[in-house]
Amino acid sequence: MPAKKRWLGWSASVSGKIIIDAGAKHAVLERGSSLLPAGVLAVSGDFVVGDV
Repeated sequence: MPAKKRWLGWSASVSGKIIIDAGAKHAVLERGSSLLPAGVLAVSGDFVVGDV
């Protein structure tokens, strides 16, 4: 895993959750694609500018 992705995963605090469908999970993890709105099932929490 590249250092930038490792930093994002371990340095950021959790502000909420984004629940995605199986197709979106596959696209992001296996193909390295960006997350698209169509794959988002639910969002909880509050996000502000600068959250990662």
